[in-house]
Amino acid sequence: AMRYTEARLTQAAADLMAGLDEGTVDFRPTYNGEDEEPEVFPGLFPNLLANGASGIAVGMATSIPPHNVGELLDAATLLIDSPEADDATLMEIVKGPDFPTGGVLVDNQAIISEAYRTGRGSFRTRARFSTGRNEDGS
Repeated sequence: AMRYTEARLTQAAADLMAGLDEGTVDFRPTYNGEDEEPEVFPGLFPNLLANGASGIAVGMATSIPPHNVGELLDAATLLIDSPEADDATLMEIVKGPDFPTGGVLVDNQAIISEAYRTGRGSFRTRARFSTGRNEDGS
């Protein structure tokens, strides 16, 4: 968008845009039709899945939870080597969201798989806590 043309980018942001000038993604007209913008970033890193995202637009809300970076990279490598890999194979690598604040996912694997397969669903999480005491109360 035009309002971001003067933004300073971190190295991570620059890496997400690496390759834009090499024709790696499709472009579409901007909101006012005066220029073009990429439909997606080529991204050398699966930022959206790794860091998660949330937002509301045109009456719909989304919340994408964060995921384990190592699992994502392993899944991406699998898809590069075997583009026909099915959902079950990918789910062996990416078990589900990975909450950096320590939330524990309590849904069973069938619910998680269905959410990933369809792009719709929700996950239940619980907190883990410690009182700082030993089991004997001391």
